[in-house]
Amino acid sequence: MGSMKIDLSSGRLLGLTQAEIDRRIALARGTMVELGLDALLVIDVARDGYRRWLTGVSGPERQSEGGVIVSSEGPILSVMGGRLIDEGDRNEKPVGAAIRGGDSFFEGIRESQGFDAADILEMTGRSAGLRIGVVHGDAMRADLLDYLRDRIPGLEMSDATLALAEAKAVKSPEELGFARRAARMHRRVLESASTAIREGALEREIANDLRHAAYKLGCGGPDRAASAVLKLVSNRDGGDEEPGEPIYPGRRVSAGDRVSVRMSAVGESDFYSALGRCWVLGEPLPETRRLWALAVAAQDFAASLLVPGETIAEVAARTNEFLTANGCERDEGAFIHGIGYVPDESPRLHDASEDMRLRPGMVLAVEPEIRAGKLDPFCCADVFFLTEDGARRLEPCPRELIVL
Repeated sequence: MGSMKIDLSSGRLLGLTQAEIDRRIALARGTMVELGLDALLVIDVARDGYRRWLTGVSGPERQSEGGVIVSSEGPILSVMGGRLIDEGDRNEKPVGAAIRGGDSFFEGIRESQGFDAADILEMTGRSAGLRIGVVHGDAMRADLLDYLRDRIPGLEMSDATLALAEAKAVKSPEELGFARRAARMHRRVLESASTAIREGALEREIANDLRHAAYKLGCGGPDRAASAVLKLVSNRDGGDEEPGEPIYPGRRVSAGDRVSVRMSAVGESDFYSALGRCWVLGEPLPETRRLWALAVAAQDFAASLLVPGETIAEVAARTNEFLTANGCERDEGAFIHGIGYVPDESPRLHDASEDMRLRPGMVLAVEPEIRAGKLDPFCCADVFFLTEDGARRLEPCPRELIVL
């Protein structure tokens, strides 16, 4: 039997196994071999959830601090702070906690509170001419770049961002299990929404009720706004879209309103899912029924194009042709994207990963918006996984317009 762990900082269940961590490190090392590298340096480790993916735990996820270093053998190094360690400091405390760190929660991982150039050379077994592939090099601090160049003779650096992202995007059976359970949690939150969305309730109260439902079902974390990301918009059914974001605590919902909710909450083992649906308090207008049916049709159309070998950029372009052919505006947002340790990971629209070729095992959120005239947009959002034959929804959640 497998074992479950609890993250005491968040209360979330962690079912991640050592075998899964080993698999991910092996994938990173396979990427190094493909690119002819001696090491990988991942920085801005919150983006795409890389620290959690490689080490099983989170850290001080500020863009300018920390990273993960992978060499071809031995433990990988999780750098938990932004310190740049000088040779003199290292000699004073060669194995001190502030320099070399301790063991991670999982085997094969060390932790450190700063970058140590001498340690990197030791990890790779080289004294010069190190070839490092950098992931998220656009976020590298100038002082870190200077530090590595000054202390590693003949250093060569290249971009490994897309290569590692492609390996990471294909989910293992264990990861797919986490994704399924997160999607199931969202379905159960949706089932509770018909009680939360009620006449007289403030938008803030509805949002709090939905987040509370998610937490009771396995979501967790010190910051509900980050752990249970929620976009809720209400308006008179058929009314014009309100400009700007809703102002806290929001409007009071009444009969004749339409309420749209999109949630992306973290579930077991820190995997996110996504779900978007629409409710009407009272009999919907015919145009509301038509546009919601179109939102479902647009999602189905996009999902039907998600097959191995395609790219999400190609799928998005054809989906926008579908939208305009049906009298709607183009959706210029990132309405197709990967999902896992963060609500939107590679591949995602509007960066270089949008041209990544799709492969079986990828997990994607599909959520095109329907904009027609001045109405609030309609969005049917679900998570899909890719098979050899195409995309399948992770959880068979009803997609009808919900009438209260």
